[in-house]
Amino acid sequence: MSKTIVARAESLLRAITKGPWELGENWEQGDPGFYVTSSDGLVLAPEPEILKRADADFIAASPELVTELLAELRRLSAERDELSEQLSDQKRACCCL
Repeated sequence: MSKTIVARAESLLRAITKGPWELGENWEQGDPGFYVTSSDGLVLAPEPEILKRADADFIAASPELVTELLAELRRLSAERDELSEQLSDQKRACCCL
């Protein structure tokens, strides 16, 4: 994955409202409305009929999900580098025989 994409994701994560983000429900005039909050306050509160439940769930989970994906990417990149190093060592050892 491009270092530019990783840097962009990390930059955006640093700038958002601190989490964890949570989904909230509001029933105005019998219509369900969803909003996203954090310990620092309101993150997103659109008009009730604008934000679907699945979209609100995704938005609320996004910061943690992106953080987890970046951590997994770092882990896999380190594993790839280690395996690449081992393969190079094995190739050098075979050539020296």
